[in-house]
Amino acid sequence: VAAAFAGHLYGIPSMAVSLIDDDSGTRNPLNYQIGAYFTEKILEKLIPLQDNSVVYNLNIPPGANRESDIVITFPGFKRYKPTVETRIDPRGRKYYWIGGGNPNSDGETGSDLHVIKHGHVSLSALKYSLFNGDEIKKLEHLFNGKK
Repeated sequence: VAAAFAGHLYGIPSMAVSLIDDDSGTRNPLNYQIGAYFTEKILEKLIPLQDNSVVYNLNIPPGANRESDIVITFPGFKRYKPTVETRIDPRGRKYYWIGGGNPNSDGETGSDLHVIKHGHVSLSALKYSLFNGDEIKKLEHLFNGKK
């Protein structure tokens, strides 16, 4: 998704595509043919729109096939508590390896996390904005008229 947002910031219409691994720990091979199938199917409909204000996020769950439903979703929320390991490089210098850890996720109904967990393909439309209107209202209340 970060790469798709980078493209978006350069004015390039962008879509992130993720093949989701299963949770079995066996690292089953990802099905790139299914990933390509859904990417092509969705891009056929999106390319004519040429909407540069949106970044699309496509998530394809393990076990998806050509008959899998495409569900329009909103982003769920993942919280990572990464592990940090102190290691020594070949020259004897200390460095830190920051791992992803196991995320806690909030996959409420309708979110991408919920839909993927139930075996459906998820498509979200994301908008890049650093503006926080709610916080601005709080700041205006605190500082309005004060010098």
